[in-house]
Amino acid sequence: RGVHPSTRISFVRKMVAPQFTTSPEGLVKLNDFLSSRSYLEGYSPSKTDSFYYLQISSDIDHDKLPHLARWHRHIGSFGVGAFESFPGETPIFEAEEAKDEQPEKAVASGDDSESSDDEFEIPESSDSDSDVDLDALARKRKEEQQKKEAEKMAKAKSIVVFDVKKFDEETDLREIEKYLRDEIKMDGLTWGSSELVDVAYGIQKLRITAVIVDIKVSTDVLEEKITNMPGEKVQSVDIVSFNK
Repeated sequence: RGVHPSTRISFVRKMVAPQFTTSPEGLVKLNDFLSSRSYLEGYSPSKTDSFYYLQISSDIDHDKLPHLARWHRHIGSFGVGAFESFPGETPIFEAEEAKDEQPEKAVASGDDSESSDDEFEIPESSDSDSDVDLDALARKRKEEQQKKEAEKMAKAKSIVVFDVKKFDEETDLREIEKYLRDEIKMDGLTWGSSELVDVAYGIQKLRITAVIVDIKVSTDVLEEKITNMPGEKVQSVDIVSFNK
């Protein structure tokens, strides 16, 4: 049974995700839409997901928009570099008609008024250049994320506690401490409190705290500088604790 040559068959693709705006009202509708869905189309991430992800700020109110926040966090976990591999095509939306100019158009027929979210038509995609440059949006979002990560790393600090053991009984631990504070100076290093701790048989060790900026100071370099104190004063250096 073939199809008559003059017969024309057309397929109307139904949209799983309707067109949304990034206005507060639009985000509320999107949140409601995602209350029973993991993705905007089907059962796996698509370019429709990446399209909306790149247009919505990550600063989402988790209490008011829990489903949108969950979806945004999940799509972001793939990384913007993976968006190009998502199936489907980037949506192209036609400009919406102003509803206040023709309010009567909001009144639809009985069947239309009872339709559900699942009956929205999916916007046609085109192979021609889109008004929305997905690559540019992805690059912009990636640059913003990298900038935030760099700023976060630049501010990240750690509190490191060192145990410094002297070379022999004649070595003065306070002399070692003075050397550390006066001679070992680095950008991102701040020496903190110190104390003498008993080891055994009257032998003590120096316990000293250092606050370091992670991106600027390496604990390996710092240990080496302490160990290489002139005059063979230091026997060993151990890290007692390391806290962010």
